[in-house]
Amino acid sequence: MIKDFGLNDGTRIQITLFKLLLKESSMKIHDMWSCLLLLLVTSSMLDLLCSSWVRSTMDVALKFRVQ
Repeated sequence: MIKDFGLNDGTRIQITLFKLLLKESSMKIHDMWSCLLLLLVTSSMLDLLCSSWVRSTMDVALKFRVQ
């Protein structure tokens, strides 16, 4: 359940970040490839962040349960 929540959250954050990056970038992205590359980079970074966040959340939950 936590994992699904994290993934949905990650997708929402990813879309918001992508929109911000497109809006804030002074250069216009002409070709689709750079657009896709940008999306890939942000999604892979967010996957790492979300998975570590889920792991740390689970660790904390387990510690509280043990005590």
